Amino acid sequence: MMAINYVDSINKLEDMTNVVSLDEKDASHVEFIIEQSWIQVANGSLAERINFSHKYWTTHKIKEFILACRDNVIYNSLFRWNIIDFVIKENRVVSMISFSKEYGHSTMKRGGLNQQEENEFINEYTEESMFKRSLLLYRMIQSISDEKLSDNFIMFLKELANGDALITSTLASELLCRNANVTVPKKIVVSGHEKIEESRKSDNKALKNIKMMFEDRIDVYSYNFFEIVHPAYARQCVALAYYLNKYIGAEAGDEIRCIDVGTGPGIPLIMMLEMLPNLKVQAIEPSEAAFEYLRENIKGDRRVNCEKIDFLEMQVENRVPVIMSTGASHHFNTYFFFQKCWNVLEQNGILLVADEFISPFKDCNDRKNNLILHHLSYLLPILFEATERTTVALLSDEKLLIEWFRNYIPIAIFYAYTKQVDKSSYICRNLLKLAHSLSLPSQVSDPLVAFYRLQLLELEALVAGLDYEVEQKTYPERFCKMAKSAGFSMIDHSRVYNTIGEDQFDAGTHVFVFKKNDIFGESEL
Repeated sequence: MMAINYVDSINKLEDMTNVVSLDEKDASHVEFIIEQSWIQVANGSLAERINFSHKYWTTHKIKEFILACRDNVIYNSLFRWNIIDFVIKENRVVSMISFSKEYGHSTMKRGGLNQQEENEFINEYTEESMFKRSLLLYRMIQSISDEKLSDNFIMFLKELANGDALITSTLASELLCRNANVTVPKKIVVSGHEKIEESRKSDNKALKNIKMMFEDRIDVYSYNFFEIVHPAYARQCVALAYYLNKYIGAEAGDEIRCIDVGTGPGIPLIMMLEMLPNLKVQAIEPSEAAFEYLRENIKGDRRVNCEKIDFLEMQVENRVPVIMSTGASHHFNTYFFFQKCWNVLEQNGILLVADEFISPFKDCNDRKNNLILHHLSYLLPILFEATERTTVALLSDEKLLIEWFRNYIPIAIFYAYTKQVDKSSYICRNLLKLAHSLSLPSQVSDPLVAFYRLQLLELEALVAGLDYEVEQKTYPERFCKMAKSAGFSMIDHSRVYNTIGEDQFDAGTHVFVFKKNDIFGESEL
């Protein structure tokens, strides 16, 4: 009953503007309307929505008709449409919402590989180190479009996805997903998914002066298992390893001491250690729940010393040459984070930060709208549709999770694009309540569900960000200004995944490299 109330609440927002009546329109007329909508998106419109109705048809019949018209537009074209579209049944109309298919790949330059290029890639891959193998996969994801790969190359990538190395398994899975082969890393397939029972202790030093912890807003158990399918999750780690090697010579073999700030359950750290096995890491994590998973994931690895403490409060006896942080800087007071890093680093030390950033904002409403656009833009490319075979294997609550997210995420992001932030926020909050009303098992029934468990995590982060609790994202230019004011110079940067905007300093997943300045020698007059 509670779930029905939330669905009804969302459905009350049904948009009855721009309604196209199908009463006297044939398929060719509707196909023309769809083409015009897609041309508008291709030419720069952020999102287009068409609502279809019919005097006598059910919404189910309308949807089938629109899908048939949509398929005709695609299959009858001599060229490829660069569009993501969703056809959604609402109360009285069927909505078709279309977006540009340009999320995540700002450096894309070319089409698919030919047979010779695929063979050359495989031969080169087998001869390289784990770091260079990861770099090869990273560059392929960044550079090629969504063209179909050969069956032989798909088999090669599936072998990598089922391999033991977490970094290459995750990269290969992402590349397969981009080419219509929904795949998850081996970690999700074979893991027992046992939940660690953690206890919150009021006297824990890590909780001192912290009103809200990560686990208060984010399901850490799900984060440990499903965050790995987040778009560009492994790519940011490859970029970090690349910069560590570029500026520190991390692949040379000498031991490199570093602090990893906000390690969480430790999945990015494991990937880093696979690529750069000579790292000697002090892993800092204040969250009780995340620390338990970190300790379990890292156990037995003598290269890592795990410490449960707030980074801003920790005492350091010896300064370190490197600090790295993956996906954690926005959980701090960011300016304090930079000041602490400056105090902990050696002279000319290097700070590497991989994190998510939103578009620039000037007020609270602007920030909320940009936050919604940023988070939901990660989800659009992975709103995979369940096949008939998949649907048979799914539990009823898993089916509902998929149905609700495929229905409501496109509507929410459409409202955000059209600056209707209150409506978009309302949908996001109610969708989260809907998802939390489900009984989702620890082990997914099909790999497809892993992507929707990730989307639930992303929605938790989004709503926490709307409340400005735990999630406190800024934008790249502001981030660099805070670093500069704390005594750092930016020496390198990559935008490894774009969510909103085409500029290298627009929203998305970024990796920054900062160098600690001599506070007197490099300050500007």
